[in-house]
Amino acid sequence: MKAYLNQLPSLVSQQKSRLFIFSGDDAFLVQEACQLVRKLLSGEGFLERKLFMIDGAFDWDSILFENNSLSLFAEKKLIEIRVASKAPREKGTKALQELVKNSDQNTAVIITFPKLEARVLKAKWFKDIQALAAHIQIWPISEKDLPKWIASRLEGAGLQATTEALKELSKRIEGNLLAAAQEIERLKLTVVDREITVDDVKSSVSDNSRFDIFKFLDTVIKGDVSRSFRILEALRIEGVEPLFICNMLSRELKILESIKFEANHGKSLSKAIRDAGVWETRKILISNAVQRLELHSIRKMLLMVGVVDRVVKGEQIGDPWTSIQDMVLDFSGIKTCLASL
Repeated sequence: MKAYLNQLPSLVSQQKSRLFIFSGDDAFLVQEACQLVRKLLSGEGFLERKLFMIDGAFDWDSILFENNSLSLFAEKKLIEIRVASKAPREKGTKALQELVKNSDQNTAVIITFPKLEARVLKAKWFKDIQALAAHIQIWPISEKDLPKWIASRLEGAGLQATTEALKELSKRIEGNLLAAAQEIERLKLTVVDREITVDDVKSSVSDNSRFDIFKFLDTVIKGDVSRSFRILEALRIEGVEPLFICNMLSRELKILESIKFEANHGKSLSKAIRDAGVWETRKILISNAVQRLELHSIRKMLLMVGVVDRVVKGEQIGDPWTSIQDMVLDFSGIKTCLASL
């Protein structure tokens, strides 16, 4: 069944659903929704959690085995599945159908997808699991609605801001909700018992080294290698985690991939950019990058994000900073080791 975020508390407390599907391209909003469900379920006794990250070589039988096995630590358990692709292949779709069909009241399931295309939503396998689960589609926050979202977030943190402050923060984060959430936490520590002003926002953002990441992203997308390398080195010295940088690059790459794919299949570039929710101030930047890069190059860089993740976790030998430099070079069109991926 289709559901909405504000229905989650009642769905869990009234045991209307133990199966949840979230789909959307804003990873921050999707993970916040998952976090809310996890919190609600823990209050219902679901204390054990098993997380499965789905990639091309994933063994789907492991999920079915977990569903059929008894919990060693708690009576109730949560199985969480993160699907990176827009639709798994046949073995994956069959496994998801079987999982949802055979889960009992002592097993809760959360499945997350990127934004699902109409053909997937109409597919029989998806309709089968949607009939047994609560499906919540997570839509991105538009440029117009961002100040309202920030105001609501501030209110939840016990803060208020002037209209000018909301506009300034919206302008500076350019749609990155993770950055907005981090900045709100920062303001919570520095502004006490008064309304946040535009000067508070400017001061806080200028002191926050994490906002240098946005300069880095723009120079990378422009293909400006020398400046990108200088900013990357500054981020490294400041102690910014390479995985954070890579995740931010991944977000940009997924946007570029979506636009390039649509443009390659007949949609006008301007409409593809508009449909992707690109902010007005970045449309020229993104348009130039889409015209410069080939789809296969964008997808190779997305693979490199996975390489950096494995290197950081110690699962693969290598230097994450060198891998990010390779991505910068590939953005500019300079051939690197990515060509062998």
